[in-house]
Amino acid sequence: MRATKNAAAIAAFVLVFSGCNTAEPFIPDKVLNVSPSLQIPYEVAAVTVVAGVIAWQVLDPLAPTWEIFHIKHADTQYEITLRRKRFPTSGSGMGEAQHLFKRHAQSIAAQHGYSSYTITSYEEFTESEFMVDRRVGRGTIRLDHSMAASS
Repeated sequence: MRATKNAAAIAAFVLVFSGCNTAEPFIPDKVLNVSPSLQIPYEVAAVTVVAGVIAWQVLDPLAPTWEIFHIKHADTQYEITLRRKRFPTSGSGMGEAQHLFKRHAQSIAAQHGYSSYTITSYEEFTESEFMVDRRVGRGTIRLDHSMAASS
């Protein structure tokens, strides 16, 4: 899905900014009549649309604020990693990672029929990526041996 959106953004960028070898310009030399006092050239409208598409791809306001995934190390031991998106659109993020970590740990315990879990390690740090740092929370849990009562 993400690759399709990136390909669409790149295609739009290339189409608008590519040079043509024909006598006809790619974008017609016309104006968009919004109102009697406002006329926007097609070139400006096209660049605005492309800039909006690129901004949408970078900011991705509908994506979840955190990516959460886990790895099973043993029958009762899991590593959970949370990565905050590059440009969060909501929340301050303070304490949010640990809350989500605990919620996901409880979900894993419940899915496997355990009544509780123990956090064996947990850390929060920032990961440096191209031009932007990302907050990361990572820890391991051990599912307790007491099994939940089956219904």
